[in-house]
Amino acid sequence: MKIAVFATRFPYPLEKGDKLRLYHQIAELSKWHEIHLFALCETIPTQEEISELSQFTSSLKYYHLGKSWKYFNAIIGIFKFWPMQCSIFYSSSIHKSFREDVKKLRPDVVYFQLVRSSLYSGGMSFPKVLDYMDAFGVSMEKRGKIEKFPSSVLYKIESKLMKRYEKKVYKDFVAHTVITQEDARQLSLSKNDCVIVPNGIDLNYFIPNETTSKEYDLCFVGNMSYLPNIEAAEYLATEILPLFLSKNIHVKLLIAGAAPHKRVLKLKSENVVISGWMDDIREAYWKSKIFVAPIFQGTGLQNKILESMACGIPVITTENVNKGIEARPDTEILIANSAEIFFEKIVHLLEYPQNNLAQNALNMVQTRFSWEKCTKILSEVFENIEK
Repeated sequence: MKIAVFATRFPYPLEKGDKLRLYHQIAELSKWHEIHLFALCETIPTQEEISELSQFTSSLKYYHLGKSWKYFNAIIGIFKFWPMQCSIFYSSSIHKSFREDVKKLRPDVVYFQLVRSSLYSGGMSFPKVLDYMDAFGVSMEKRGKIEKFPSSVLYKIESKLMKRYEKKVYKDFVAHTVITQEDARQLSLSKNDCVIVPNGIDLNYFIPNETTSKEYDLCFVGNMSYLPNIEAAEYLATEILPLFLSKNIHVKLLIAGAAPHKRVLKLKSENVVISGWMDDIREAYWKSKIFVAPIFQGTGLQNKILESMACGIPVITTENVNKGIEARPDTEILIANSAEIFFEKIVHLLEYPQNNLAQNALNMVQTRFSWEKCTKILSEVFENIEK
């Protein structure tokens, strides 16, 4: 099949979850189909970044949407009652250009990633598929509950607009995908309304490495400018670590990931290392004994959990996070929903490191979460449309 893919961010480098998902989907889909990528970009991609995607695509075109235009688009979107997440990525001139490019290409299907890309789907007669990925309206609602005034009000308004828009655009697409069953539930979509296409893991890249020495007791990885990750880092440093200090137990925490927010940088101490961007994120996992993710907000499937499991590192996280993974508690993953329980679980793993938890998790990831297996589901969505 000839598949046109539209993204609101150039899907490389892989420092954000949506870029990671689309990059691997394109790589796998290219094994079975002819892929043509169209992507917005805030900064012009480098030749290296273009070459990375070109190896999987028959054609590639990017549309430059400068940062200043996002503010202008946001103002326009207010008068049209569009969610901010959608309006800041929209340009009528780019829409016209994209529509003409697709008309010349004549694809079998056009694949749009994220609801915010759907504004570009108008005026096309080709079958269109939308990847909701996450329940963004619900995510905005959760943000509104934890942000301070006046940000809390803005997030609540954005949540209402996004929830309404998520329902509105449904009818414009012949098929819909979402990352987890929990996100489908939050979007009020049944199994007849959408297909669950999970995130995968590069099992040739993320592998156990027992030769690397363990420099850290605990680690947390993520885009450290993203609020749920910022709060998780703060929770680790200010809620969990003090419980160790109160009992004179010395532990060292690594917080790794791109663009650490100033709130994260403030956490640096004798016991907390803030690495920032790492060229090889596997080093963060390999150098740590336990991966701890006290994430209480957010939606979707946390790639960092799969990566740590694939690297052979035991994971402790919240019930909220495990909804997207559905790992077996106490067998493949440990669950904690308070600082005290996190403390108890960590102490147990530090005292008894040779348990089967990490191996069971590794087996689970290898069985359920290869990118090839997950993307094959998406490929079947496209093929069923053709039929």
